[in-house]
Amino acid sequence: MKQVLIKYFPFALIILLLGSCIVDPDFADEPVIGYESIDNKPLYPGTPTGGDSVIFVVSYKDGDGDLGLNEQHKEEFKGQTVTVNGEEFSLELNFHIIVKKKNANGQYERIAFKDDAPFGGAFAPLKDKDDIDIKSPLEGEIRYVGLIDLILATDNEIQVGDELIFDIFIIDRARHVSNVITTDPVIVGQFD
Repeated sequence: MKQVLIKYFPFALIILLLGSCIVDPDFADEPVIGYESIDNKPLYPGTPTGGDSVIFVVSYKDGDGDLGLNEQHKEEFKGQTVTVNGEEFSLELNFHIIVKKKNANGQYERIAFKDDAPFGGAFAPLKDKDDIDIKSPLEGEIRYVGLIDLILATDNEIQVGDELIFDIFIIDRARHVSNVITTDPVIVGQFD
């Protein structure tokens, strides 16, 4: 038994020392996002012209880990806004998407939806409820699905064949706004 302990003691010591060297990453408190991918699928199966489900995949890094909103946070932020590039955005949402459509000149122009309805939404806290108030770095990916419903749309802002890009940013609970990323283009009603 003594020989076994002596034989494996150096390995155990090395593992212990390496484990104590692990340090939390040093990210800024403002979230930083990166573009990973975009995909669109039929919104109504069997009806390719009814609309698209657009799947966004965004990577994130946040130094204090205060990403995501629960119902209590949404109530706290009710009616409050933050200004981004001179424009007001609701704090009740934390995943903001600006939709741009390619015009006849090949330029992308922002689409204003009926009643200023947002295209983005809110994702839930990315920490367990017991850890939600503990400040610690977070890193990972957010998958978000946006719906382009051509059947229920009344203003024809978007039609089958339109080429769209999306500007995306997120906001943390301390009102820190991330950088803005732009997706690759998608063609409405054109699926892989």
